[in-house]
Amino acid sequence: IDHQWQPEVIKRNLATSLERLRTDHVDLLQFHGGDADSLQRSGLIDLLLRFKAEGMVRFIGVSTKIPNVEDLIALDVFDTFQMPFSCLAPEHNEWINLAAAKGAGIIIRGGVAQGGPEAEIQRPALNSVWSNASLEDVLADGMSKAELILRYTLTHPHCDSTIVGTCNADHLEENIAAAKAGPLPQDLYDDISSRVCRATAN
Repeated sequence: IDHQWQPEVIKRNLATSLERLRTDHVDLLQFHGGDADSLQRSGLIDLLLRFKAEGMVRFIGVSTKIPNVEDLIALDVFDTFQMPFSCLAPEHNEWINLAAAKGAGIIIRGGVAQGGPEAEIQRPALNSVWSNASLEDVLADGMSKAELILRYTLTHPHCDSTIVGTCNADHLEENIAAAKAGPLPQDLYDDISSRVCRATAN
């Protein structure tokens, strides 16, 4: 279903959320998609800023990607940006860095690259980056491909949070263990970044 970029829809959705959550505010109200021009012309940017000023919303954010992200950052109104990123899909790295430099929090989606080469649902484009960058060569003993990918994402200096999907309880336990293992060593992170950069260069 297409998102409805209308003030009355947003007002109704916020009222419903406040009622269901039994609270007088939400911590983060986030647009899912949309471009800067449409959001401005429809009055939705002003609406969210009003919600924030009235205390109904603590922070406002947007889930976005290329090509809309540049203009949305330029608006200089969002507290958070949600963008896709992983070592197998690094295209948004410069935009993550730019948004963070402006003081925004960064929520990364796709931080485990949808499971990577070992995923139940295979994604050839992501698998191609893995193989072309020879990432198999940097796996430590006992480290799964998914662990390397997730820990790479968590090592990004501007990753404040990442959304990690899972198909089953085993995946969940593996992701928790990977997160607990902490960031990758900086030299390994840099090596992966260089390999992926060379593999994805046009």
